[in-house]
Amino acid sequence: MKAPPARPAAAARPLKRPRQARARFTVQAIYDAFVRIWQRDGWDRLTTRNVALETGIAVGTL
Repeated sequence: MKAPPARPAAAARPLKRPRQARARFTVQAIYDAFVRIWQRDGWDRLTTRNVALETGIAVGTL
């Protein structure tokens, strides 16, 4: 049996973009924390838990 065709790179985009101001703020806060931790501590310390602690957002929300 033949394998299904590979999905295009466009499928890697988020399925849903935030529309409400609160959601946009949350996404931006997560991204900013990601960049800060990555620049400050490097890849080894860039964990979901550290991003959650840096933003004050619950790990489950991420």
